[in-house]
Amino acid sequence: MLNLGPSPSRFDPEQPQLSPERARVLEAMQRRDSAASVGDIARELNLHENTARKHLDGLVDRGLIARTTGVSVGRGRPARSYSALPRSTEPDARVREYVGLATALARHISTTSDDPRRDAIAAGETWGAELVQDPRGKHRGKGKTLLELLDRLGFSPEADATGDSIALRRCPLLDAVRAEPVVVCAVHLGIARGVVAALGEDPEPVRLEPFSEVGACRLHVA
Repeated sequence: MLNLGPSPSRFDPEQPQLSPERARVLEAMQRRDSAASVGDIARELNLHENTARKHLDGLVDRGLIARTTGVSVGRGRPARSYSALPRSTEPDARVREYVGLATALARHISTTSDDPRRDAIAAGETWGAELVQDPRGKHRGKGKTLLELLDRLGFSPEADATGDSIALRRCPLLDAVRAEPVVVCAVHLGIARGVVAALGEDPEPVRLEPFSEVGACRLHVA
């Protein structure tokens, strides 16, 4: 079974970046809530099994996923299964501290506000407006500017063919979302609305569907 919602934005300065193909394998593992075989991943990503095995074992060596070896039955190598490690474990202490602060602020809004979602959206709108510092953004257009800023914030956005909606493939505050989903998701919605408003366009059509599909949240901008 696959998990809904985006993957976390991870940063580890001590490790080289994953190749695009190996990153795809890691994303596929992180979308699962149960173990997978080499064949499962090979079929899902249209890879040769030897290639899938190489990437899975490489991720095991990096400590990003776990490998379990079954009991050998008959000839051939024992069956191996792979599973994602808990995604709440952030390898970078600096990011953990930032997420901890974000969680504390979200919890404060949640417990002191008479309308946490409204106040979280308002906070995000302020943040989003401040992100639009380059006046040339108005000439680049709403869609391109929003994509650039969301990418800079670590959301790995992907616009659909029409440009009316954006898949947010990663979440820079995924651990905080798990603790305070209403508030943190509302802040993210507010960021998008704040950007759109700062560009002189109507922010009302902008809406966010958190954890609405496999591997992403969906941001509608029109």
